[in-house]
Amino acid sequence: MNPMAEERQVSGTAVVLTVRLVASREELQRELEALVGPVRAQPGCRHCSLMHDAEGSGVVTLVEEWETRADLDRHFRSEECRRLLALVELGDAPPELYIDSVAVREGMEAIAAARGQAATDDFSGINDPR
Repeated sequence: MNPMAEERQVSGTAVVLTVRLVASREELQRELEALVGPVRAQPGCRHCSLMHDAEGSGVVTLVEEWETRADLDRHFRSEECRRLLALVELGDAPPELYIDSVAVREGMEAIAAARGQAATDDFSGINDPR
């Protein structure tokens, strides 16, 4: 079994917080990067990452995935979230913030199925045209 396949399974409903903002100043981006580790260490955090736009526009996207809504709500009361909200106010434009509930997660096996291919543990042949 592919170990990555196990990560694609969501037990129950996951909750995803996405914050997108324009942070053109490098200092602000570094402060946001410094939040990732402490957020990951919080109870119930499955994932936290900060992504930078490849075009160098200063747009950054913070994605946090939580086991439950209660875990996310606890995070909202944390020092890390207080720091995040203070940093978001320093962005070049108003941020976009979304909270999504995820009940189903699919991966490469969904692409293989849509292409009429059998899913393999290593996804070999996924690029074969059909």
